[in-house]
Amino acid sequence: MMYLRPGNLIKEFVVATKKSKRVNGRMADVYEKTSVFLNGYLTVATQTQAEQTKNRWDQDQHSLTHTIVDHGPSIAKKGDRLIHDKSSRVFEVLAVDDVGELGITTIYYAEERNDVR
Repeated sequence: MMYLRPGNLIKEFVVATKKSKRVNGRMADVYEKTSVFLNGYLTVATQTQAEQTKNRWDQDQHSLTHTIVDHGPSIAKKGDRLIHDKSSRVFEVLAVDDVGELGITTIYYAEERNDVR
């Protein structure tokens, strides 16, 4: 029998895309919620994943905090935000990895944003 801890089940995220709009006469980036939902497993990033992304972006410090694994082809792209409505947590997508390039599984490398709730 399999043991599933509460909170480790599939979570539903709303995809918010970045749009450039004119706000008070200036161009600003605004995130708009779409009607697209993403169902995935949310996990905290491990140190080895942090090391991989440090090398990928060639920087000393990394902002990767979580990974989200989704079944199917990629729905969100780099720069989008994934919003978990039930807990109002916001994750900004840093990179998208289509595992094996088959469209079966997608890994989203994300940073949890506490300043944009």
